[in-house]
Amino acid sequence: MKFSQVAKRIDELALSKKNRHIAQYAHKLGFAIIDGEKVTFPWNKTGNEEYEKWLLKQLKNAEHAEKGLVNGGEDNGHLEDYISFFDRLKKQKQVRGVDINSLDFPALKHLVDQNKNKASRKSMERGDVGTQAKGDFKMHVYKGVEDTEKVAEWGEKASEHTGGRGWCTSSPSTAQSYLKKGAIYVVSKRGKPYAQMHVETKSFMQPNDSPLHAEHWKEMKANIPAVAAMVRRFGIIRAMASDEVNEWVAGLKNFKGNLSLQGTQVTKLPDNLVISGSLDLQRTLIKELPPGLKVAVDLNISNTEISSLPPIIVKGEFHLSKTSITSFPAGIEIGNLKLHDTNVTSLPDGLKISKTLDLEGSAMVTLPNNLHVGEDLRLAHTKISTLPSGLFVGSNADLTGTPITTVPADMIVRGDLDLGHTKVKVLPNNLKITGGYLSLEEAPIYILPAGLEVSEDLDLTGTAIKNIPADLKVGGDLYMRKDVKTPPGFKVGGAIHHE
Repeated sequence: MKFSQVAKRIDELALSKKNRHIAQYAHKLGFAIIDGEKVTFPWNKTGNEEYEKWLLKQLKNAEHAEKGLVNGGEDNGHLEDYISFFDRLKKQKQVRGVDINSLDFPALKHLVDQNKNKASRKSMERGDVGTQAKGDFKMHVYKGVEDTEKVAEWGEKASEHTGGRGWCTSSPSTAQSYLKKGAIYVVSKRGKPYAQMHVETKSFMQPNDSPLHAEHWKEMKANIPAVAAMVRRFGIIRAMASDEVNEWVAGLKNFKGNLSLQGTQVTKLPDNLVISGSLDLQRTLIKELPPGLKVAVDLNISNTEISSLPPIIVKGEFHLSKTSITSFPAGIEIGNLKLHDTNVTSLPDGLKISKTLDLEGSAMVTLPNNLHVGEDLRLAHTKISTLPSGLFVGSNADLTGTPITTVPADMIVRGDLDLGHTKVKVLPNNLKITGGYLSLEEAPIYILPAGLEVSEDLDLTGTAIKNIPADLKVGGDLYMRKDVKTPPGFKVGGAIHHE
């Protein structure tokens, strides 16, 4: 497997061939998951790929590796915490002028550890909503690691109360890990454990460690003013009645973090709403999105009655399956777009997709002019028969099995171009594939264009090509039939393979 295929998301590193083992090394140590041609980094919850690039740079440095940078030990287990905390510090402008690329792992760890107590205190002050309660209820607020033993004691009491499973915070180390992220709120009723809440991890549990039900929230809100305030302050949707949810949403302007309204009775969002995380609107009653909506990560409107879109901004993935949307407006900005199981048939000219555009299994038959795709373009087995002028693909273009017969002369593909099993018969002169391979496998092409340059492999298996032009340049391997004639002295960067 080529490194360019595995690490397509971090291809800007331009690692040389001798460093192709880096992705596999990251996979072995648990920092990357490689599934076929897809690579993911499960520890990176921030949505910022700069941290993935940074990690690969650290892995390149043998000196750091020997020091145990990512030796599968404690550093491995806590990388997600360190990166998430550093990202939060950056967003809160508490580490001005500090670039992740200026730090090695020990320096990052030291910086985060230095700021943890300060940041935790601020988070705890924000989370301290008071302890007043009525009747048999009482609220207990534990703000820092100094309260670890008290939290663990409540965890043991929960186990005793249920006669079996209790809160995981009965383990002091687990209790401490939660307290480092934010305050823990314990609610007791007649002196016995009733609920435990941790806002930062969205953990709201009964004594048997299962999620709180509506009746629990209703009883706590009625008897503990602090809980009612917490629900509104932090947007704990599961704790709100339908009318409360609509009233709360109507007052939103900027929401920090992920907001899930899935399955609620919400009918409308306010104009110019900004979400710093993901927004989930699946199976809501919303029929239109507001103008000015900005979502920093993913937006999911699947299974809604939304039928048209304003020019919104979605930095992550936009999910719209099982809606009646058929087109997109000009000015819309999207990170990842997958149109499988949608009714979309047209996209606006000049559309910019900052990451991946996946049209496999979609109803699309044409592409807009001047389409700009920052990473991958996936058209395999679609009905798209022509490519538009001004097409730009920042990484790989998979056109396998499409009825396309040629590609435009002004097309730019910075990664792999797969035209295998297409109807391509001719290619434009001076076509240059500068960042990957070119596959023409089983295509009806019978002659290669003048000035063709491919930086990696060229696959001509199953084609009708009989002669290799003298000016062909191939940086990797060349795959072709035995009877294909090559000019005297012809060489490629790799090897020539005959089928």
